[in-house]
Amino acid sequence: MVKPPLQTLMFKSEIMTEKLFDSTIEQTETPRHELIRLIRESGFESELTQSKFRDWLVSVQNTVPNTVPKSNNIILTLVEVDRECARLYFEAGLLKEALYTLETDLLIATKDKNIELYESIRTEIEILGLK
Repeated sequence: MVKPPLQTLMFKSEIMTEKLFDSTIEQTETPRHELIRLIRESGFESELTQSKFRDWLVSVQNTVPNTVPKSNNIILTLVEVDRECARLYFEAGLLKEALYTLETDLLIATKDKNIELYESIRTEIEILGLK
Protein backbone atom coordinates (compact mmCIF):
# COMPACT_ATOMS: atom_id res chain seq x y z
CA MET A 1 0.00 0.00 0.00
CA VAL A 2 1.40 3.40 -1.05
CA LYS A 3 1.05 6.16 1.52
CA PRO A 4 0.44 9.74 0.34
CA PRO A 5 3.22 12.22 1.03
CA LEU A 6 3.09 13.99 4.40
CA GLN A 7 2.44 17.35 2.72
CA THR A 8 -0.72 15.98 1.07
CA LEU A 9 -1.99 14.67 4.40
CA MET A 10 -1.33 18.01 6.09
CA PHE A 11 -3.09 19.88 3.27
CA LYS A 12 -6.14 17.60 3.50
CA SER A 13 -6.13 18.02 7.26
CA GLU A 14 -6.15 21.81 6.90
CA ILE A 15 -9.07 21.67 4.47
CA MET A 16 -11.01 19.35 6.77
CA THR A 17 -10.29 21.64 9.72
CA GLU A 18 -11.44 24.69 7.75
CA LYS A 19 -14.66 22.95 6.70
CA LEU A 20 -15.32 21.81 10.24
CA PHE A 21 -14.61 25.30 11.57
CA ASP A 22 -16.84 26.96 8.95
CA SER A 23 -19.76 24.63 9.61
CA THR A 24 -19.38 25.14 13.35
CA ILE A 25 -19.62 28.91 12.89
CA GLU A 26 -22.74 28.58 10.76
CA GLN A 27 -24.38 26.31 13.31
CA THR A 28 -23.61 28.58 16.26
CA GLU A 29 -24.68 31.88 14.66
CA THR A 30 -27.36 33.36 16.88
CA PRO A 31 -30.56 34.74 15.35
CA ARG A 32 -29.33 38.22 16.34
CA HIS A 33 -25.99 37.79 14.58
CA GLU A 34 -27.69 36.26 11.55
CA LEU A 35 -29.99 39.28 11.38
CA ILE A 36 -27.08 41.72 11.67
CA ARG A 37 -25.30 39.86 8.88
CA LEU A 38 -28.43 39.92 6.70
CA ILE A 39 -28.92 43.65 7.24
CA ARG A 40 -25.30 44.31 6.26
CA GLU A 41 -25.44 42.02 3.21
CA SER A 42 -28.98 42.52 1.89
CA GLY A 43 -30.21 45.71 3.51
CA PHE A 44 -33.06 46.11 5.95
CA GLU A 45 -35.73 46.15 3.27
CA SER A 46 -35.13 42.66 1.87
CA GLU A 47 -37.93 40.17 2.39
CA LEU A 48 -35.71 37.68 4.21
CA THR A 49 -34.32 40.38 6.50
CA GLN A 50 -37.81 41.62 7.34
CA SER A 51 -38.94 38.09 8.14
CA LYS A 52 -35.90 37.44 10.37
CA PHE A 53 -36.40 40.83 12.04
CA ARG A 54 -40.01 40.00 12.92
CA ASP A 55 -38.94 36.65 14.37
CA TRP A 56 -36.13 38.28 16.36
CA LEU A 57 -38.44 41.05 17.61
CA VAL A 58 -41.00 38.53 18.87
CA SER A 59 -38.20 36.75 20.70
CA VAL A 60 -37.02 40.03 22.28
CA GLN A 61 -40.57 40.98 23.23
CA ASN A 62 -40.94 37.64 24.99
CA THR A 63 -37.55 37.88 26.74
CA VAL A 64 -37.38 41.51 27.89
CA PRO A 65 -40.33 41.38 30.31
CA ASN A 66 -38.43 38.72 32.27
CA THR A 67 -35.52 41.15 32.75
CA VAL A 68 -37.61 44.13 33.90
CA PRO A 69 -38.54 44.15 37.60
CA LYS A 70 -42.22 43.35 38.13
CA SER A 71 -42.76 46.62 40.01
CA ASN A 72 -41.99 48.66 36.88
CA ASN A 73 -44.63 49.63 34.39
CA ILE A 74 -45.20 48.61 30.80
CA ILE A 75 -43.47 51.75 29.54
CA LEU A 76 -40.12 50.53 30.84
CA THR A 77 -40.64 47.19 29.11
CA LEU A 78 -41.46 48.88 25.80
CA VAL A 79 -38.43 51.17 26.10
CA GLU A 80 -36.17 48.20 26.81
CA VAL A 81 -37.44 46.45 23.68
CA ASP A 82 -36.74 49.64 21.73
CA ARG A 83 -33.24 49.84 23.17
CA GLU A 84 -32.54 46.27 22.04
CA CYS A 85 -33.66 47.30 18.55
CA ALA A 86 -31.40 50.36 18.69
CA ARG A 87 -28.43 48.18 19.67
CA LEU A 88 -29.17 45.85 16.78
CA TYR A 89 -29.42 48.80 14.37
CA PHE A 90 -26.12 50.14 15.69
CA GLU A 91 -24.33 46.81 15.27
CA ALA A 92 -25.72 46.46 11.75
CA GLY A 93 -24.45 49.91 10.83
CA LEU A 94 -27.84 51.64 10.79
CA LEU A 95 -26.66 54.56 12.92
CA LYS A 96 -29.45 57.02 12.06
CA GLU A 97 -32.07 54.42 12.95
CA ALA A 98 -30.29 53.62 16.22
CA LEU A 99 -30.14 57.29 17.20
CA TYR A 100 -33.75 57.93 16.19
CA THR A 101 -34.93 54.98 18.28
CA LEU A 102 -32.96 56.07 21.34
CA GLU A 103 -34.08 59.69 20.98
CA THR A 104 -37.69 58.50 20.87
CA ASP A 105 -37.03 56.58 24.08
CA LEU A 106 -35.63 59.77 25.62
CA LEU A 107 -38.93 61.50 24.89
CA ILE A 108 -40.85 58.62 26.46
CA ALA A 109 -38.64 58.75 29.56
CA THR A 110 -39.18 62.52 29.78
CA LYS A 111 -42.97 62.19 29.51
CA ASP A 112 -42.90 59.42 32.11
CA LYS A 113 -40.73 61.64 34.35
CA ASN A 114 -38.29 58.78 34.73
CA ILE A 115 -34.98 60.57 35.31
CA GLU A 116 -33.03 57.35 35.88
CA LEU A 117 -34.21 55.90 32.56
CA TYR A 118 -33.52 59.19 30.78
CA GLU A 119 -29.95 59.32 32.10
CA SER A 120 -29.38 55.68 31.20
CA ILE A 121 -30.47 56.29 27.60
CA ARG A 122 -28.36 59.49 27.35
CA THR A 123 -25.35 57.54 28.57
CA GLU A 124 -25.96 54.80 26.02
CA ILE A 125 -26.16 57.38 23.21
CA GLU A 126 -22.85 58.86 24.34
CA ILE A 127 -21.14 55.47 24.73
CA LEU A 128 -22.23 54.45 21.24
CA GLY A 129 -20.89 57.74 19.93
CA LEU A 130 -24.18 58.67 18.31
CA LYS A 131 -24.03 62.30 19.47
